[in-house]
Amino acid sequence: ELQMQVHSDFLKNLIKIVTYSTCEEIRKLAYHLFEKYYGLFEPNTARHRLVNQLLDTVNQSGFLAQIIVKIKDTVLYQMNVRDNKDNEFLGHNLKIMIKRICVLKHGAETDILEVSDEVMASLNFLICVMMRDKSMKITGIWDLKDELISSYLKPLKTAIDISRGHYQLKQKESRPSKDSANEVTLMVGGQTVPQMSPGQMTDVINAA
Repeated sequence: ELQMQVHSDFLKNLIKIVTYSTCEEIRKLAYHLFEKYYGLFEPNTARHRLVNQLLDTVNQSGFLAQIIVKIKDTVLYQMNVRDNKDNEFLGHNLKIMIKRICVLKHGAETDILEVSDEVMASLNFLICVMMRDKSMKITGIWDLKDELISSYLKPLKTAIDISRGHYQLKQKESRPSKDSANEVTLMVGGQTVPQMSPGQMTDVINAA
């Protein structure tokens, strides 16, 4: 049934509401509906297809983080289903999925604050599954260790260093000058921060 167009249209529209609606109550209702919809599909073949559709559609970091958490929970569940040899969330399929969620779209130049939710969820996913599978070795995740270090963790460290350097520079620029008001514009997570007092600006930069 997931191959029917009605499901693709429904998902796309629901995701738009969750992501872009200006009404908080409607966003919450839409996400609650999404969770009910997600739970309708058994945690194997159908849910694997659904998750891949979601990864193709969702581009908002917070929503993507929630999907990654759900993937992690399904992986942990399938690790305990020993009698099912066709677990779609283990082995080769899991490796492909990990490569989809553990990626920086713009490499080391990625704005880390803009994608912080999905990065934190991805790291949590890796730590949780690798620790759980350290002795059993049934997920195949440990086969990706070297590749994850080179293609994800090293660029992530570089991106964090670049971001930290950017905000440290902004911190220096935001210090009031004796000769002028010294206006400073600041982008945080892809959004321009509204006009604020020097003290407020300093707090925002420190938090960033």
